[in-house]
Amino acid sequence: MFITIDGPDGAGKTTAAQKLASSLSEKNEIFYTSQPSNSKYGAEIRRLLANTPSPDPRKMTGLFIADRAEHIKSEIKPRLDRGIWVVCDRYKYSTIVYQQIQGISKQSLIEGNQGFLIPDVVFILTVSRVEQLLNRIQSREKSLELFETREIMEKTLMLYAQMPECFPDENIHMIDAGGSADISVKQMLAKLNT
Repeated sequence: MFITIDGPDGAGKTTAAQKLASSLSEKNEIFYTSQPSNSKYGAEIRRLLANTPSPDPRKMTGLFIADRAEHIKSEIKPRLDRGIWVVCDRYKYSTIVYQQIQGISKQSLIEGNQGFLIPDVVFILTVSRVEQLLNRIQSREKSLELFETREIMEKTLMLYAQMPECFPDENIHMIDAGGSADISVKQMLAKLNT
């Protein structure tokens, strides 16, 4: 089974994804991974995000797509083929949301991500108030990144809410992440057990 967890910064996505993987590992062999991956493309993405105030959107889109293709080929698909469950923190939905904010058209982003492995289940963590995301990010005691302003985060929430409409044939569940990561994981486990 291929499970992806996505959502805006501050939604508790990484913590919830790790806890979900840990919980599922009681009954299944689990591979936990994330995007950008550890490929050369993922390394370049992290370098650009850390060192460039406004990375070129087209270059970033190409890097995310190349990283995703390599990640699926070298890490995700081989494990799925061996019956290992994969839990992936971020997937194509992040690229489609964040690169739209940088000015790339939604249609070109959807087309650029066609042909990739479709997850069995997609969980998108969301909250009703942007303040909650900002408070969580500020509590990390690190400087705000490119996409971590109120205006951009409001747009991010709106674009994530459109993902089920963008991919009507995919098994996408919106998860209320207003509470703790444990509460988010309980919601995800309930969906997996239905």
